[in-house]
Amino acid sequence: MSLRRVIQLASLAAFALVTGLAAWQAVPPRLVAWLVGADPVGALASAVAGRALPLSLALAALLVAATAAWGRVFCGYVCPLGTLIDGADACAKPQPRRVPATAKYALLGLALGAGAAGVAWVFLAAPLPLASRLFALVVQPLAAAGADLGLDALRPLLEGEAAFWAVRTPAYATQGFVVGFLALVMGLALAAPRLWCRALCPAGALLALTSIAPAWRRRVGEDCTGCGLCAATCPTGAISPDGRATDPAECIVCRTCEGRCPRGAARFGWARPRFSPARRRLVATGAAGLAGLAVAAAIPVPASAAVRPPGARPEPDFLARCLRCGACMAACPTNAVQPTWFQAGVLGAFSPVLEPRIGYCDPDCNRCGQVCPTEAIRPLEIEERLWAKTGTAVIDKPLCLAWEDRERCMVCDEVCPFDAIRFETVPGVSVAVPLVVAGRCTGCGRCENACPTEGGGAIVVAPDGALRLSHGSYREEGRRRGLDISRAAPAVSGGEALPPEQGAPGFLP
Repeated sequence: MSLRRVIQLASLAAFALVTGLAAWQAVPPRLVAWLVGADPVGALASAVAGRALPLSLALAALLVAATAAWGRVFCGYVCPLGTLIDGADACAKPQPRRVPATAKYALLGLALGAGAAGVAWVFLAAPLPLASRLFALVVQPLAAAGADLGLDALRPLLEGEAAFWAVRTPAYATQGFVVGFLALVMGLALAAPRLWCRALCPAGALLALTSIAPAWRRRVGEDCTGCGLCAATCPTGAISPDGRATDPAECIVCRTCEGRCPRGAARFGWARPRFSPARRRLVATGAAGLAGLAVAAAIPVPASAAVRPPGARPEPDFLARCLRCGACMAACPTNAVQPTWFQAGVLGAFSPVLEPRIGYCDPDCNRCGQVCPTEAIRPLEIEERLWAKTGTAVIDKPLCLAWEDRERCMVCDEVCPFDAIRFETVPGVSVAVPLVVAGRCTGCGRCENACPTEGGGAIVVAPDGALRLSHGSYREEGRRRGLDISRAAPAVSGGEALPPEQGAPGFLP
């Protein structure tokens, strides 16, 4: 096995382990943020769209700077998606052929142009967020399911408390789409080697523009006979048909050509930088950027109807930064953070939302913000995160056992960690009914998750009253708004019914 293959497999394994172990709190969460945030085009587009450069994206800047000296070594050695594509190529054994590379520059331009308008489209094709999405939403749940099956098989041999061990197996709404999209990327191997990288990857386009004059590059000696064996085996089509010329912008420094040259005429080494013309690539990128800017600027960002994770920035800033990498979803210990389809509009597709019916948001957990590579979800300390109100619980009276069926049910009050639900007597109802104290509710969804009504819960969390800040203290802003967020032992209370003028039905001010 070549050194390149060893490095590729090691990089893929490290990426899979870090993103997978983050769900088990076995690695520092900020390590995930740094790893996913190292994506060159994801970092640049997110920084442009969010008008900020989080510290976790500094690694991407170093990677781009290194490309100027060593060429596209990231694509050839480090990128986990590139390694998976190489594996697909090895299985499909496609015939080498010339592939136009203009499309990837157009996609880069569209991503940057849209970013300039504050819209993050780059998540659709940025390689590290794509790989992170695969490992977080598909591979890690499959591994968890396998581990749980293993425990089931061993259960007869276990004794005492060990017999009750189980592995949480999360599930996500868009798993099928992620599998299908990655299968499509891998399936391109049937057409040409590294077709995604050569023709469609915007990160490859960005690194191609920064590696037009690398000091470490392919050189051809006088022994070259022009047989073309190197060109026939080059996975990215970077070598001319006679083997003597190399396009450094397309070369991924895989060094396959060295091994195929019968006379040893092709070598990689240090040489005086030689600039490769990039006018057409820059024109394609710029034209597409203007088009992306125009289209994205014409699309309004709607007010979100989704409940976002605690610490999520205001909706326009959140959508501008979010890479849809799935890191926050994998890190959530209760499976409450889920990818959405179009609940938050077209611009919000695949972005994270809270689904309390699946799992409640633990007030003592801040992992989603810690793993976010772009700080679309702010990395808050626990005390600050406690005040990051995600919404307010709303009672659907026709579904509520107390309001509609006159049954004594106090589950929502019993599980609420903030004493945000009070039971009152109201005219016409023979039992005490629940009302929500909006100023004490953090939107954690514990009540919705525990509600015993079948189907949808009779109490659900809506984004009303959510506290979302781009900067500043959540605690100070919450107190300024009159919130009373503090832990309290749940208690059942009684008293007079609320006069209509004191609030909307189902709420206490």
